[in-house]
Formats: sequence, structure tokens, C-alpha cells
Amino acid sequence: MLRDYLSQEIENKFRAERKWFGNNSWEATYGAAYEYVKYNNRTDESRFDPATGGLLPIAYATDFKAHKYGVFATASRRLLEERLSVAAGFRMDGSTLGEGLKNPLKQFSPSSIGVLCVRSGVDMECQRRAVFSIAGIYHLGLRAVR
Repeated sequence: MLRDYLSQEIENKFRAERKWFGNNSWEATYGAAYEYVKYNNRTDESRFDPATGGLLPIAYATDFKAHKYGVFATASRRLLEERLSVAAGFRMDGSTLGEGLKNPLKQFSPSSIGVLCVRSGVDMECQRRAVFSIAGIYHLGLRAVR
């Protein structure tokens, strides 16, 4: 078998993010992301064909391009003398990989989480953390996982 193979995978990424610190231990992060991905492959191959005793030529080429885009936001607040932190947020992603993925509203993924810090001792450092998810829906492709 003889093979001549050339492939490229190119990704250009942009992400803009802003963090806001408010009163009463409120914080928020929000932003947007964009990616341009390109993949191309050229394969020329010759395989031995036992039926003819000669070489069978095989040629394959692809040029794949896609755009990925999304927005996200998270708001959080520390409570109970900063022992409890609660957060809620969302992501919306879209891409040109398939017709069902183009609309970011169809890939809406809300989530929420809480972190409880148990403190002991004079230094009041967090000794243990209990993390719990209050709710969340995560999209993997076209299927939602709850």
C-alpha cells in the first residue's frame, strides 16, 4: 500500500467576557464567543488488488468549514457571612454544523449551583465544601441531558 496524506485542522477563536462586581456580594459574568473551524484532507492511496495483481487507486478529499457561536451569563451571590455561595447562569450555543444547531435558542442550557463552606478554627478558612446542583439542563448535540 502506498499513501500520500495531507490534512489541516484550523481553529480561530474569539471570546469577549465582562465581569461585574456589585453591592451585597453580587457578581456577574457575561460574554460571547465565536469560532471559525476548517478541516481539509487529501488522501491518495494505492492498494494491492489480489484479484488483478495490480494497484487499485483510491482518492479522497474533503474541505469542511463551520462557524460556532454562543453567549453566556452567570450571576452569583455570597450569603451567610460568605459561607454559602449560590449561582445561576445559562449558555446558548449555535453552529453551522447542522440545520438543527443553527438557532442558539434551541441549545439553551440553564444551570444553577450552590457551594456551602464549613468553617472551623480561629482562622475561619474553609475546611470542607459541599457542592450541590440545584437544576441544570445541558445540551449535547441535539439531545438534552437532565
